[in-house]
Amino acid sequence: MCAGIRKSFQGNTNEVILLIVKARDELNLALRSLERQYLEYRQKNPAYSADDKGRSFIARRLDQWEQSMKQA
Repeated sequence: MCAGIRKSFQGNTNEVILLIVKARDELNLALRSLERQYLEYRQKNPAYSADDKGRSFIARRLDQWEQSMKQA
């Protein structure tokens, strides 16, 4: 490969790597911000929190009360 082409190729490769690293860093910052906002939302709105089956806190609590009533 000609030295000029190799230098150009390496320059383009380095530029692409820098762009990828910059994009990764920006996305990581955005992700951390969104995670923080999500946790704040969950803390302020616990009724909307769902379990692994998709049931909300309130639905789970109603089921517990119903079971307690049946046992009584």
